[in-house]
Amino acid sequence: MTVTCDRRYPARSRPSGRQRAPFRRRTPGRILLLAAAALTTLGACGGGDGGAGPDPEPPRAASISISPSSVELSEVGETAAFQATLVDQYGNPFAGTVVWSSDAPHVFSVDALGVATAIGNGQGAVRAAHQQLAATASVTVTLRPAGLELVSGTGQRAFESQALSQPVVVRYVRPGG
Repeated sequence: MTVTCDRRYPARSRPSGRQRAPFRRRTPGRILLLAAAALTTLGACGGGDGGAGPDPEPPRAASISISPSSVELSEVGETAAFQATLVDQYGNPFAGTVVWSSDAPHVFSVDALGVATAIGNGQGAVRAAHQQLAATASVTVTLRPAGLELVSGTGQRAFESQALSQPVVVRYVRPGG
């Protein structure tokens, strides 16, 4: 936008016939009035910055998501890595600190990098949080035995519905020993 000024100072007649010069001495009140007019003109035109308007607000985290959305683990010590993604209010990736936690610590643990480790059978949720934002993913741990080992009570015989003379003792062998 181009603003042009056309200032015309009319000559005034004086009794002596002398004309006044086109420039007048500026008083503080007139200077203040001119400054206010200049600011108003700049404000109406976007502050003189090309009309871009006010500065946008700084980016802030607006949403968080976790991938994968679920995992299944089958051995004690088996791990799965989760990844959290933060997005700002403009839809761009946002860098921020994510805090990880497990709502079932007897089933699995999760470290500061989002790696879940199976501990025992069950289900739970891993949680990723940034400030007031949070997202969850499900974790299912179903431990499968590597085998059963007979400890004692071998060599006994009995008919159906008849008790053995000694209890049969077996040991559950986990994968990996």
